[in-house]
Amino acid sequence: MREFDLEGLRFASYQADIFEASVERLDCSSLVFLRRFGKSSLAYRLDQAIPTQSLDVNDAFYELSQEFPSSDYGKVKYSPDAMHWLGYIYRYMAYVYHCPTKRLFSLFPVKQTVRDYYVYHTQSEQWCVENWLERFGWTLEDLDDELRAKAILRKRYEK
Repeated sequence: MREFDLEGLRFASYQADIFEASVERLDCSSLVFLRRFGKSSLAYRLDQAIPTQSLDVNDAFYELSQEFPSSDYGKVKYSPDAMHWLGYIYRYMAYVYHCPTKRLFSLFPVKQTVRDYYVYHTQSEQWCVENWLERFGWTLEDLDDELRAKAILRKRYEK
């Protein structure tokens, strides 16, 4: 677990802006966009917290268009506010807990977390994480790569 510092805030704001802009800029549904984003090289680089990358939303959409063809599949688009919040909170978790975006989407499915927007968006990030962990039946070890590795090593050496 690491501190949510200025660099983490920059990444979270950047991802939030991308998610929000996807509602207007793309023809596909929000879920299709999120599935593609989770598998993208952009998400991988954000997961690695590489600070030298461009933090321009236009560059992000250009990069995503190079990886994934244009699609108009799906009809359901989430509100720009909900998408902004989702982008922010998922990047917060990825940054603080060293958890890849793809795993976050499997631990906390977007279809269920987007429903929490109206209740959760006024709460702190940590409050949201703790409530989701409890609701979905996960622990911090499931979320944090470092804690999970320590738990595995602890079990191995206790034998």
